[in-house]
Amino acid sequence: QQAKKGRFTPKQKKAMLLTGGFLAALFCGFLISGYLHDREQLAENSKVQATQMEQKQKALSEQEKELKDQREHLAQEKKELEAKQQELQNKAERMNGRNEQLADEGSSKSMLGTLVDKVTGKEKERTAATQQNAAQGAKASADADSVKQSIADAQTMINEVDAKLDDVGAMKQQAVKVKDAASSAYAEHAGTIQTVLHYAGEGV
Repeated sequence: QQAKKGRFTPKQKKAMLLTGGFLAALFCGFLISGYLHDREQLAENSKVQATQMEQKQKALSEQEKELKDQREHLAQEKKELEAKQQELQNKAERMNGRNEQLADEGSSKSMLGTLVDKVTGKEKERTAATQQNAAQGAKASADADSVKQSIADAQTMINEVDAKLDDVGAMKQQAVKVKDAASSAYAEHAGTIQTVLHYAGEGV
């Protein structure tokens, strides 16, 4: 009688096996469900990050284009200023050259020639022309110096734009790296999810 009490009937054994199998399947199901949930969350995070980096890369490309346009404009402005500076310097040199010619012309005159120039008013004209040339030369030289400062300012702005372009370029490269890494991670997580679902569907 006691021996019989320690044994299970076939029905009881079958029920216990079914119950154990059900609990094991349920436990495995919870494990798989939790694993898939974690992978799906990681995949979603990677996808969001990749999208954000793509948007950032696009915004940086637009910023880079604006900076390049700005640099081109500044470079053109600097080129025009350099041409203007050269023109003013040439004018100042011409005025100085004319005064040198007038001075040579006056010094080469004989006493009689100098007297004749005084009488005819040529000496007075020469003096007036010398003063006018000197004034124009001085103004051209001052204007050239002012333009020189404008050129220096333009170059400073160009240097600042170049520095910004370097920064944007570095940020673009970083965004590309992060985007590629996030896309790769997303593909990996998505592939793992498909593999788990495939085997789970086959009951493995």
